[in-house]
Amino acid sequence: MKKLSVVFAFLAVLSANAQIGITAGASFLNPFGGEKVSYPGLGFGVEFATDDQSTIYFNLSLGFPKKYDQNFRLFAVDGTVSPQVLDVTGQVKNSMFSIEGGNRRYLIGDAFDYGFGLYGGTSYQVVLGRAQFEMFDTFDDTKYTLTGVAGDQMSSSASIFSGGIGLHLGLKHQFAFGVLFIESSVAYHLLFIPSSQTAADFVDYSNLHFRAMLGYRKDIWN
Repeated sequence: MKKLSVVFAFLAVLSANAQIGITAGASFLNPFGGEKVSYPGLGFGVEFATDDQSTIYFNLSLGFPKKYDQNFRLFAVDGTVSPQVLDVTGQVKNSMFSIEGGNRRYLIGDAFDYGFGLYGGTSYQVVLGRAQFEMFDTFDDTKYTLTGVAGDQMSSSASIFSGGIGLHLGLKHQFAFGVLFIESSVAYHLLFIPSSQTAADFVDYSNLHFRAMLGYRKDIWN
């Protein structure tokens, strides 16, 4: 709670002394590598001016869920259970969201003036990938698990939390009615926290995460 209070106090100070932009639009999340799934969705954010050429931004991107049918192979938790291996059918629903923030420098134009602006900077990103399971076949979940380890009960979901640092680049044009912009970021993730042993088998994750957004910014002048 203390950490949240510090964050909200920091945002309150920024909002009291800076120009603010509220953003919303279409987003796109993609963990690179292998057969990773892309996640189109929605993005929301806020941008605070620290001077004419620099801002601090925060972004939340929500990827739309993806569903696919899956055959699951379950293993008995001990040698007394028969059969020792059980094949069942089901469905997996994958979802992903990211929170990103960082410093932004306007290389052409500035943050809150009319006309074009080209910006870039460093970004810090955390991503939560999640998989939810639905089994179509019935079985005794006290006798079978995905790992075959007694006590490792079947869960209805698995997740992987990851964090990294990267770069972002964007282009905006300010009109009388607001700002239209397109931006993208790439972050290299080094921290991974899985919720279970089997999370990596079902959750989309990668060392390299890409985010893009096409959206609208409404400026609030203080």
